[in-house]
Amino acid sequence: MTQPVHESSLGSTIQDVANWRLASSLATKEPDTKLVASLGCHGRLGAPRDRPAMVHSRPQMSQLSDRPKAYFSIGTCDGEPCNIGHAMQRQEIFRARWDLWRSFLSMSTDRSQKSSEEAILVFRIGSLGDTVVALPAFRKIRRWFPKSRIVLLTNSPVDGGRKAVSSTHVLAGMGLVDHWIEYPHGSFSVRRLLDVIEQIREQKPRICYFLAAKRNRAQWIRDQVFFRLAGIRKIVGLRADAMRHRAPSGASVLWESETERILRAIGAEGCELHADDLSLELTDEEREIARLVLASSSINGRFVAMSLGSKFPAKDWGDVRWKQCLEELGSQVPKYSLVAIGSRVEWDRSSQVLRSWPGTTANLCGELTPRQSAAIIERAQLFIGHDSGPMHLANAVGTPLIAVFSAREMPGIWFPFGQTQNVIYRDVACRGCRLEICVLQKQKCITDIAPAEVVEKAAKLLASTR
Repeated sequence: MTQPVHESSLGSTIQDVANWRLASSLATKEPDTKLVASLGCHGRLGAPRDRPAMVHSRPQMSQLSDRPKAYFSIGTCDGEPCNIGHAMQRQEIFRARWDLWRSFLSMSTDRSQKSSEEAILVFRIGSLGDTVVALPAFRKIRRWFPKSRIVLLTNSPVDGGRKAVSSTHVLAGMGLVDHWIEYPHGSFSVRRLLDVIEQIREQKPRICYFLAAKRNRAQWIRDQVFFRLAGIRKIVGLRADAMRHRAPSGASVLWESETERILRAIGAEGCELHADDLSLELTDEEREIARLVLASSSINGRFVAMSLGSKFPAKDWGDVRWKQCLEELGSQVPKYSLVAIGSRVEWDRSSQVLRSWPGTTANLCGELTPRQSAAIIERAQLFIGHDSGPMHLANAVGTPLIAVFSAREMPGIWFPFGQTQNVIYRDVACRGCRLEICVLQKQKCITDIAPAEVVEKAAKLLASTR
């Protein structure tokens, strides 16, 4: 009989999960094994050594009937691992842990080999725009594995769904993903982490395509451990150079786009990109819904689509500029209607801005799914918006667009493929700040863009589509 000891100071880290899973794996493989769980030398994480322990139930080694086969330390006290290593030799502890890690990894390898053609895991987080720019990579993976089950691991909407949407609303029905696993954003717990790991292991993926960007070393290590615990032996794209956008080279002033970075990360660097690679493959039903919605809103002729929403305040052009832009543009194209697209929380604001348009207007914010919104935009002669999800939808359906960008990201990273000439971007000294809220500079990168500049560009595009 063997008795692995688990000592916890109530830490909730991936290492805790890893060690407990290892002990559990040993107990599963050896039915006679006992798991003895005990709290550390203090009843809570990081309790000062001079403070009486609130909970103290660590068993002494002499109280155990048999010498433990393995020992796991989980949690920390004063920044150092809690341990009862004085009862075992350090070499024995190291050897036991190493043997179990090797045993666990071999179990994962065996499982992966048995499911060589069963499932492919794709890890991509974000919302609307993040999903649209990744479509070429999803298509490439599907072409590589036409008979495999493709499983997408993604996050729930970052703001609880107020503005952001899940990638499932974009990819549903396209045949690029067969199964979704969604983890709650911003609410970590060991229980939820274990649940996601088990969901992944149930799918038995043999490989993971990692499409996320910009990981620091701690996040890199965390992700490596997480996917290993999920039984995945090969991770493509989880390396430093693949998670960073390349700087401009030669005469170009644009950074590598997010679409190009993702393709490079999965091993498809240099492949020629076409507009169809970003297609949403809208269905006849979605297009018919768009037609009926427009008809019921008295939008029967030519119209301009717009969206003033953005994920971060730093990317917002401001209501005053929007009103000035729409009033002047509307006077130049009096026969055009104006349709607002966006989330439910943007309805009131859009209604206020639409009053500046002299012609017919329709506020469809919150009334449609992302794909139905794309079908509406597809019928428009022009789209105007921020660097946002709807802007990427407009590019995906081939509608001419004008994108008013802030400089929180380097130029080119999120520019729409094939329409970079229609982006208005101020190259300021503080570019690439990645701020969500800009206080010091007062968003000068985007507020310096004059409404007249947008109107001039919009009028030219509308004249070319007549």
